[in-house]
Amino acid sequence: MKREMKALEARLGALKPLIAQKRRPFFVEFAGTPKAGKTSTLSAINRLFNRNGVNSFVYQERASVSPLSTKGSTNFNVWVTCATLLGMLESLENEKLDVIILDRGLF
Repeated sequence: MKREMKALEARLGALKPLIAQKRRPFFVEFAGTPKAGKTSTLSAINRLFNRNGVNSFVYQERASVSPLSTKGSTNFNVWVTCATLLGMLESLENEKLDVIILDRGLF
């Protein structure tokens, strides 16, 4: 496991010059079914980024904080999509961020 982690950190080190040239943060989006391990995986990736000098931020999925209770309805899906998009746009204002990780993004 340590060998794989070192290899992953080396690959991230090769990407850092590209990240430094960015005009705005990169978005990394996770999608999948509930309980598939998205949140656990993106938490580990977020720690990896931060440990290696890449400023990242995790934007949590909005379905769990929706004021609408009828999941799967059109109104619920529109609310979650708009809330996610708003969060993405607000995150772009933070010039220090290199990567924004979306837990259940738009697509």
